Amino acid sequence: MKEQTILAVKVSPDKEAELTHLKNDLDSLQKAVSEGAPCQGLIECVHLDHGVDILCNDEGKLQHLKPCRRLEF
Repeated sequence: MKEQTILAVKVSPDKEAELTHLKNDLDSLQKAVSEGAPCQGLIECVHLDHGVDILCNDEGKLQHLKPCRRLEF
């Protein structure tokens, strides 16, 4: 069964990370990755180890969004 909401860590530029619940549908997830953007962006899903996924705006650079964090692997 599909979960109604998902637990997420929201990371925004120049802010502390915060724990939040998001609706588990495409529109809500697109809005979550498009904060501060002129329009809703496409979601890019990056899978990490231990069941962790990062959802980010695939067009963030094209929309001149400020980066949140730098990840180095």
